[in-house]
Amino acid sequence: GFATGGMRMWHHFRDNRTRILKTDIRSQITKNQTIGLGVSYKKIKLWLHEYQLYFDEKYEIQIPSVSSWYNNSYTHEPEEISAYIQDKLELGEMIINLGVRYDYFDPDGVVPENFYNTVGAPKRAAETSSQLSPRVGIAYPISDQGVIHFSYGHFFQIPNYEHLYINPDFEVSLVQLKGDQPPRGSFNIMGNAELKPEKTVSYEIGIKQGITSDLTLDVTGFNKDIRDLIGQITYRNIYGGRFWYFINRDYANVKGITVALEMREAPGSVGFSVDYTYQSATGNASDPLDESKNQESDPPIQSEKKRQPLNWDQTHSLNLTTTTTQMGYHISAIGKIGSGTPYTRESPRYNNRILNGERKPMTMTFDVNVTKDFQLNSVTISPFIKITNLLDRKNNRDVYASSGTADYDYNMIFETYRGYRTQEEWYRQPNYYDAPRKIILGCSINFGQNN
Repeated sequence: GFATGGMRMWHHFRDNRTRILKTDIRSQITKNQTIGLGVSYKKIKLWLHEYQLYFDEKYEIQIPSVSSWYNNSYTHEPEEISAYIQDKLELGEMIINLGVRYDYFDPDGVVPENFYNTVGAPKRAAETSSQLSPRVGIAYPISDQGVIHFSYGHFFQIPNYEHLYINPDFEVSLVQLKGDQPPRGSFNIMGNAELKPEKTVSYEIGIKQGITSDLTLDVTGFNKDIRDLIGQITYRNIYGGRFWYFINRDYANVKGITVALEMREAPGSVGFSVDYTYQSATGNASDPLDESKNQESDPPIQSEKKRQPLNWDQTHSLNLTTTTTQMGYHISAIGKIGSGTPYTRESPRYNNRILNGERKPMTMTFDVNVTKDFQLNSVTISPFIKITNLLDRKNNRDVYASSGTADYDYNMIFETYRGYRTQEEWYRQPNYYDAPRKIILGCSINFGQNN
């Protein structure tokens, strides 16, 4: 529901600055061969200062000392370097793209040498990561309008920086050391600057066939194996305090098929594209924080490491785009329909919890954009109207685990909430829904154009 007032006691200050140097070179070596080269350097400066205000004995607001568990700061300057070479060969009717990419990552962080006394233990510089990633793409025509295409590649993804640097002093909350349950914050979660980048091996094969000169059909099957996803491991320090440390421990697999139909827009006609995807996304964990969330729940939940549908697994998705220009009006519409993603059902009376064993309701949205151009000498004036969620559908972004919908919670039947709000207000969560219909009226003006 809505907050009743007051303010959050945690304050966060961030400053991120990025410097990028990049160059790409492409050269036609022969009539049938093109070479591409590229180098990229990125350096990011990440600064954070966060603290939790508190009341002293005079009930005056104070900022904790820098040595406190509730006052943290860090500055890191990670570096990312990449280079690639690509060779495009045209062998008769066949086109082959061969390439290799090198990635290097320096996290500019430290890790403790002793996990059982992280605050007082010496620390060492985190190791760097690198990977050589081969990539292949082949297109072979089977008719004057049909092409078989295939691609295979390895990919390298830098971890979320928060997972590297959270809790920079590797502290465990004093509250927990007194025997209480750990707070639902980040005191007992420690970042790991030695997290490896996620590694993905992806391949796909498909056929693209022209039905007419303007209409094409593309059917593509795909598979992705993702390794070194981030999870957590539980430690206890020498004082008995429990904390969680990020490690590379999880994996995922995504496979499916996409069928796409596209009609090219001709003057005075309608162009459209429609694609349907059936996919299965499974793995042994969906959220890097699963381990700590399960153990902090009431009662604690034993983490399960087995293949299961991932939180973002959407079995069916249908996308539609259409564009046309009629009497000077440019009209476009986008529609998206998707089956529900998984969630874990939790009954208020029965303990029959099956991880991601249920599905949320389907989602559907349509957006429309209409623009009219007026030419005044070299100035183009374009008033427009844009409508998102045209049907004003209440799509569920999140759901109550007991009911599988954002509209109500079965706990309302068994519990009575006492506080400043009514029970209905307590269980009313506007953030559980996507945005309602929105209408935007505007006008763009372009100078120096003469159509």
